[in-house]
Amino acid sequence: MVHASPLNQRFYSPKTILGVFVQSIVTNELTKQQPNILKFPNFKALIDVSRQLEETIAVYFFSEQHINFKKKQIHGIAYNHQLNRWEHDFFPLPHVVYHFSKKTKRNTTILSTMKNKYRIQFINTPLDHNTSWKEYEILSKQADIRIPYSTQGNLRSPSILRRKMAGMLEQYPILHIKGTFAKKEREMKITKVNHNRIRYHLKLKKPITKHVKTMADLIKVFKRYYSANIITIQQPIPHLQVKSQPIHFRAELQRGLDGELNVTGITAKIGQMNALTTVQGQYITFEQCMKKHFKFNDIRLSQLKNNITYLLQKTHITLEEYYGKMGEIGVDFALDQQLNFWYIKSNRRSNKQAFCKAHVQKQIEALYLNTLYYAQYLQRNR
Repeated sequence: MVHASPLNQRFYSPKTILGVFVQSIVTNELTKQQPNILKFPNFKALIDVSRQLEETIAVYFFSEQHINFKKKQIHGIAYNHQLNRWEHDFFPLPHVVYHFSKKTKRNTTILSTMKNKYRIQFINTPLDHNTSWKEYEILSKQADIRIPYSTQGNLRSPSILRRKMAGMLEQYPILHIKGTFAKKEREMKITKVNHNRIRYHLKLKKPITKHVKTMADLIKVFKRYYSANIITIQQPIPHLQVKSQPIHFRAELQRGLDGELNVTGITAKIGQMNALTTVQGQYITFEQCMKKHFKFNDIRLSQLKNNITYLLQKTHITLEEYYGKMGEIGVDFALDQQLNFWYIKSNRRSNKQAFCKAHVQKQIEALYLNTLYYAQYLQRNR
């Protein structure tokens, strides 16, 4: 039994205990009392709204180094609202875990033990997968969810890869190449300029744009920038534009107080002119985007939003068949000129930064309250 100190005694009353599983760099940052909250926007907002429900839910943060399953306790850090400071203490195992740590062998073992031995519930899926390709396979079976045509190539089989690339460049003069380097996804844009000139563009610390003459030269470039042998070759996703600025959308889907699935909000990410991605762009709400840039009235906007909401919920439910129940997911998608929905990717540990940049404080609070409400729902329905 863990000693009930003034801080952790609130974790022994009949309330839901939510443990936020993070990297040690996060708990170390919180210990400083004035953490760089811009690095961890999720956690700042989560703590702010948790005060509204402190009679029914308690939240602490923990990392892999301080879990003792034998004693059924965790040495974590929690925010003391009365003293306005972060404090370390020993806490009981949580009822529900909000998973934001990296995928490591040790973390996988910890999460599996929590799930299978201690029946701990999870807001987001506990075991990670390398899944972009699998998601395309699953969602491609849904006729009304458009998936960009993709194929995989192996850098260890250059002759086969050259044929695949040549065939796709005949059909699509622009291709997107996705692969990993140091466990991070890296994307490259390939453009066929003419029969003996291929341009590639990717963004590292600075954008790189260069040309090669042959497909063999291009594969050498892939080997330089991708550490994994398997790459994905994908047709360009058609999307709306504003003055040659690409627009992608990020939707936040969540389950709430009664486990119901809702689209909490959609953010439009307007990229820089002719950009490879929209990462460095402007963030506004979906409603602002369609009204300002495409002159939608309220009726037309409502019809489009209803259709997109249906497809987003269908995407979420379809992915749950593979991942298991998910309390939240971020979905990136695009709309083409005919307003058809194109799936890009999902993020089961969404940092919600786009949402927070585009929406007002009341909407941000509702976003994080849903996380806490769903934790309570999971505890009630164990």
